[in-house]
Amino acid sequence: MKQEDLINGISKLVEDNGFFVVDIQMNTNGKILVFMDGLTRKVTIEDCIAVSRSIMNSNEEIAEKYGIEVSSPGLDHPFKVLKQYQKNIGNEVTILLKDGKRFSGKLTKVDSDKILLEEIKIRKEKKKKIEEKINHEFSYEQIKTTKQII
Repeated sequence: MKQEDLINGISKLVEDNGFFVVDIQMNTNGKILVFMDGLTRKVTIEDCIAVSRSIMNSNEEIAEKYGIEVSSPGLDHPFKVLKQYQKNIGNEVTILLKDGKRFSGKLTKVDSDKILLEEIKIRKEKKKKIEEKINHEFSYEQIKTTKQII
């Protein structure tokens, strides 16, 4: 079985179980690591077990040749796919750009080629704190990493 066919088959099974694939890695020891997430809910251990069993039961070759490990990417891992951005609309994120600049704020809009981030700056003016909202637009090509702020 070709690696591409294997990855496509695993991706379909993950989606059939109501999740989306964040990443699939194959290490040299014959282990396949599947990272998945859900648009509307968090991934539980039970979900990981169910998807792992589904993958193993779907294909004899996978069951015989590979070890399968299924998990969620974790909150501290950077976003890898568009669906992770979509899932986090309304949440606080931190973005590191390829030029080294860092921005934090609320992810307000996501489309196929860019995101919008609302950053809140607080400045003092005559003993008053003034809240200023600044909207930033970033293309995915500008972004090095994006992580949810926990």
